[in-house]
Amino acid sequence: MAKTKSDPAALIRSRRRKRKVLLFFEIVFFLLLIVGAYVFSRAGLIKYKDIKTEKNEVSEHVQEAMSGYTNIALFGVDNRTVGNYETGNSDAILIASINNGTKEVRLVSIYRDTYLDVNGQLLLRKCNYAYNHGGVTAAVNMLNRNLDLEINDYATVDFYALADAVDAVGGIDVNIDSKMMAQEINDLQVEIFEVTGKRANDLGVGEQHVNGAQALAYARVRHLEGGDYARAMRQREVVSKMIAKAKTMNVAQLDHLITSVFPHIDTSLSVTDMISMATAMKEYNLVDTSSFPKDFATRNIANGIGWVEIPTTLEVNVKKLHEYLFQDQDYTPSATVSKISKQISKVTGTTEKSTQSQDNMY
Repeated sequence: MAKTKSDPAALIRSRRRKRKVLLFFEIVFFLLLIVGAYVFSRAGLIKYKDIKTEKNEVSEHVQEAMSGYTNIALFGVDNRTVGNYETGNSDAILIASINNGTKEVRLVSIYRDTYLDVNGQLLLRKCNYAYNHGGVTAAVNMLNRNLDLEINDYATVDFYALADAVDAVGGIDVNIDSKMMAQEINDLQVEIFEVTGKRANDLGVGEQHVNGAQALAYARVRHLEGGDYARAMRQREVVSKMIAKAKTMNVAQLDHLITSVFPHIDTSLSVTDMISMATAMKEYNLVDTSSFPKDFATRNIANGIGWVEIPTTLEVNVKKLHEYLFQDQDYTPSATVSKISKQISKVTGTTEKSTQSQDNMY
């Protein structure tokens, strides 16, 4: 039975690492578009794995609306085991949606504590449960089932990759605007050293040229005014600076970037797929990022599940997702989504009126 009392501190804890690798996913995604012909020569560095997803029974209308898009699931597994992508709760879950006609790209971050059906049998858990108990195939199926999508490809990365990517482009410039921010960055660098083995000097206030470990800490600051929202804005800043530098790199620099980042990638995208996307890399444009769910309530679910974010309702949120990704104003949820939505409402006692947070900024 769900407890109805909301704990703001627990909500903060539940979100503390949700966007930690969003930054890196964006970098990796655009790197795959930037490298073009270089991909082929370094393809052996990437771990490839074919997946067979379950058939998702969406309507013909939804299939038609999605037909002009390429959708890719992106996962970050923070199990502190380098190169191990088979286990661990997915610390970040994203969907990259490419409009094949306009080359516009949208990224949606799925909150890892979202309460969803994780196995197709109405087993309601935090959505990152799917990856931990069934690997990437189960995780992709979970997304398709709950969100009325037809995702067939994925990419998974580990914790190390962001710091390596920033170092490979020679670092970036950021502004540390307060002593409190500098202190949190310096504190975070202790954990980053434990995970990556990368040491970095403490930072002070003002304009700074930062290396990979420092940039990762800067992107993870969350305890200052603005919380996760301000954190996402800093991630946007780092992303834009990374992309700008990557696009001006010469052949030798690109090769160094590729050899630094590609070993951290596990994907179902073939070399042909990546080169096909890379041929139009100058046309790709990251136009927006968002999150799911937009409307949700928090509850502390019994039996060890803990604090979760409950879509209020799943049907309402999936409709908003399809409007955002595919400009589909006439989307109607499938019978599967409706069934899951009703089960979530029944178990948790939530409705649209239960909405506690409308995350409309992202």
